[in-house]
Amino acid sequence: TKIVIPPFPEQQKIASILSKVDEQIEQTEQIIEKTELLKKCLMQKLLTKGIGHTKFKKTELGEIPEEWEIKGLTKVFKIIDYRGRTPPFSENGIPYIGADNIKDARIVFNKRRYVSEEIYEKYMTRGIPNTDDILFTTEAPLGSVAQVPEYKFCFAQRVVVFQCENDFSPLFFMYLLKNKIMQKQFLDWATGTTVTGISSKNMKFIKLYYPKNIQEQKQIGRVLESVDKYIDSEKENLLSLQELKKGLMQDLLTGKVRVRV
Repeated sequence: TKIVIPPFPEQQKIASILSKVDEQIEQTEQIIEKTELLKKCLMQKLLTKGIGHTKFKKTELGEIPEEWEIKGLTKVFKIIDYRGRTPPFSENGIPYIGADNIKDARIVFNKRRYVSEEIYEKYMTRGIPNTDDILFTTEAPLGSVAQVPEYKFCFAQRVVVFQCENDFSPLFFMYLLKNKIMQKQFLDWATGTTVTGISSKNMKFIKLYYPKNIQEQKQIGRVLESVDKYIDSEKENLLSLQELKKGLMQDLLTGKVRVRV
């Protein structure tokens, strides 16, 4: 095997450039890891202790602030459920959102599916989600959440929508549903052997705990959302650095672009 190599000083310069990009990638990965740990700690604290509380009470869900309330999920949310009615797909049209499109509180389209306008009108008769509502996966995976997008979409199997019927902060409840106390409840009431999921009839047994004060709900939601946005920006930065390294390796290690020593 024959390889083409530049003069030694140029080798050193190329290695130095690529090493600096590697350092930036490593630093960015560390920032993401530390920020995700911070978010985990913040969720644990804010979603159990709240903001500025000094008095707490013991409940069936654990210790929470005295001013907080516990109420059944179906008392807080109306559930829009289209399970059992998977629509026929088309080549284009209105986006379809399935459980596999909901990940890390985001909607991702690794797999794109569509329904026609005619099928949408015929199919979506049980209720239309609002932008303040919450998407929730009932199985495979169980318990993933995301905010309802602003565009028109169709959904069905393994996904339901939680629609706030009162003056609540949807952003707060989206993060609450991801908390381990809530996730444990969903698992406790889930059924199935091959695939574990929760049925509509068992949703009534799920308990929500939350601040009565809507402003506290909104404040907690905003804090956690700001951390999520920072993580997202660092992940985009990481992708840019990885693409930069890939391009530099392609240019510098083939001699396509020469560096001056």
